[in-house]
Amino acid sequence: MKLLKSISLILAIVLFSNCKIEKETKDTTITVSELIGNWRLSEDSETENKIKNVIFKDDFTAEITFNDGSSTKIIQGTWKLDEPKQIEKGNFNLTMKSDVKLNFDESNTNNVTVFLNAEELDNKTILTSHKLTLSKS
Repeated sequence: MKLLKSISLILAIVLFSNCKIEKETKDTTITVSELIGNWRLSEDSETENKIKNVIFKDDFTAEITFNDGSSTKIIQGTWKLDEPKQIEKGNFNLTMKSDVKLNFDESNTNNVTVFLNAEELDNKTILTSHKLTLSKS
């Protein structure tokens, strides 16, 4: 029990230390037809995966463009509208919510899943994740 409390405290500290509030956004829902198309990385994003843009296609595939400064690489992936998931272990209870789940293989040994939330900012729908904001172009 003491270990669980310690882990929970560390997790809370990490989560809150990575939070920064810049603009007020509102949660929104997104439909397949609204999602289909080209989504570009916003200028204030600090993406770890170096994602430049994502094209969501109506056959639930995605084309992800990466830019590492010197070259551009395009990788095929898949996406789906996601449902909230609940993880329960004894007294530990965690609910994960994302609107879109994007999967791609960054390399032969590294499968990446990015959970994106649909939000409304300045009357535009954006997709956000940790250090990643995409807006439709």
